[in-house]
Amino acid sequence: MDTISIFLSSRNNYDMLPIFLKNNDLEGYKLYNIDDCSKPEEVIKGREICKSNEILFIDNKDRGLQWAWHTIVNEVGDDIKFVIWCTHDMFPITDNFFKKLDELSISGKLDEFGVIGFNTFGPQCGVTDIKSVSTESCGILGKAPLMKLSGRGGWYRPTDMELPWEVYGEPFAVESPTDMCWMINVNLFKKYIKPSNNFHLFGSPEDVSLQFLYNNIYNIVLPSFVVWHNQHIKEEVKIPVKSSRAAKKGDEEHFGNVFPSKFWKEKWGWERDDRNTFENVKEKYKGTLIYEMYHHDYRKGPFKKFKI
Repeated sequence: MDTISIFLSSRNNYDMLPIFLKNNDLEGYKLYNIDDCSKPEEVIKGREICKSNEILFIDNKDRGLQWAWHTIVNEVGDDIKFVIWCTHDMFPITDNFFKKLDELSISGKLDEFGVIGFNTFGPQCGVTDIKSVSTESCGILGKAPLMKLSGRGGWYRPTDMELPWEVYGEPFAVESPTDMCWMINVNLFKKYIKPSNNFHLFGSPEDVSLQFLYNNIYNIVLPSFVVWHNQHIKEEVKIPVKSSRAAKKGDEEHFGNVFPSKFWKEKWGWERDDRNTFENVKEKYKGTLIYEMYHHDYRKGPFKKFKI
């Protein structure tokens, strides 16, 4: 019995769906498409593509990625323990990627984790040729909204910091997994996550990850599961490559609002792009993984490793 399902969140980008299907071997696992308030003509196109490929087309319950996750976890059957969310411009490199994840899910070894991420390669970490990827090396492993990392962006990625495989090649805790492909614990999401339509795309993953950390539930990365993400795939269908840049220019059609700093501060109490402001509210988070990760020194290695 399958315990995982796969889904996409689509918004006015249905020309990318055939590209996703061409690039991905779904290994027989069910694929869902959550439509995030697309234009009427795009909905018609999306429904036709989904029908011809036996993909379940579902309207989002509200606006944005968090509501898409909420919609899918409440759509899948009781046997599904995890749902895997993918962007349209990614695909796994690891052989039998989905089957291996299903086997881990069945084993129960992942039951305690909120969000599970993977080892992501692509131009964002300086790799432009998929043939050059070594599956025993580290690409982008996660984000750190609070933990002080080297580099400029608060990312676990080789262009920002040293990530030796002998240190980071085992499953370990991250604040927020890399948000191009990740796996959500269905039961824990239903229990702990309150979706918001304030975060259409940017900020959604970090907000969900921190909700888990606030409840002392770890999010982890599985470095041996490797995926390829190349934004330039979007060029084939004339969608802006740089989503954040396009959003800042007002591309509501595809990407929604830019990073909603106002809503982030209202909810969490600090500035998302200024970790020093966490000092003003840190006592509020004592006793949570948010507090502990904020104080972790990355030079000592990962916050916590797991034998999986």
